[in-house]
Amino acid sequence: MQLVLLLWHSLSRVARGAFIAKTAAAICDAVEARPGARGVALTRLHALLHYSLRHFEHVPEHLPAQFQSYLVAAPGADGPTSAEAFDAGPA
Repeated sequence: MQLVLLLWHSLSRVARGAFIAKTAAAICDAVEARPGARGVALTRLHALLHYSLRHFEHVPEHLPAQFQSYLVAAPGADGPTSAEAFDAGPA
C-alpha cells in the first residue's frame, strides 16, 4: 500500500482526478455486482479512495520520513543496504 501512496503523490492533478473517478467507479461496480458484500478488496478500495480525497493536494507530514526509512532499511541485514552500496560505487 505504501508504494501506491508514493505513486499517488507523483501523479499530476489531472491523473489524480481520473484515478479518483476510476476508483469510485470500481467501488460502485463491486457493490452493484454483489450487494451487501464487504470483502477485503472492497475495503481496500474504499480506504484508497478516502486517502486520495483527503490528501489530494498535500503529502501527510509523516509520509516522507516513512518512505525514506523504507528505502534505507534492509530487514535482517547489518551494514549498507543495496541502495547505499550502489551509491558508494564499486569497491
